[in-house]
Amino acid sequence: MPMPELSDPLTLACGLTLPNRLGRAAMTEGLADSRNEPCRRHFRLYAANAAGGAGLILTGNAMVDRRYLERARNVVIDAATDRDSMRRWAESAGPHALVQISHPGRQVNRFVNSHPVSPSGGPAVALAGLFARPRALSRDEIVEIRARFVTAAKLSVNAGFPGVEVHAAHGYLLSSFLDP
Repeated sequence: MPMPELSDPLTLACGLTLPNRLGRAAMTEGLADSRNEPCRRHFRLYAANAAGGAGLILTGNAMVDRRYLERARNVVIDAATDRDSMRRWAESAGPHALVQISHPGRQVNRFVNSHPVSPSGGPAVALAGLFARPRALSRDEIVEIRARFVTAAKLSVNAGFPGVEVHAAHGYLLSSFLDP
């Protein structure tokens, strides 16, 4: 079997077929409006990304809980999120964009929230004193966070995105469950 070319389509396990094998990686953006909604800056950025021809676009990390932002001006996707803004974001990003949904866990800058959470207590992130020591989540809080991820995923798909990527790396909350 010949080696695939970057220009060859790729069908993901979820059934989404990408037009090529080029992708725009997710990254933090800090572009949301003062209510943590996607806004015209997102629409312009993602329209440009889509026009660039990448087969897959992963959005910047969108938070599932307004209390815990990775940084100021993160998009938050929850029950209070404006549905029209989400729809416009999905339209601008095109049919091959997935929303990266995330909870930063203990990696919440102390100037955003000085009471981070983690699967267990432990040391603060060691980075110039920018992070506070996290407290352990209760079982009920873990169930609530799971529900927040489900809500964010449903709202993203209802807005027109074909799916989501669940952020479980870089020491954020979900990866903390995997790290002793």
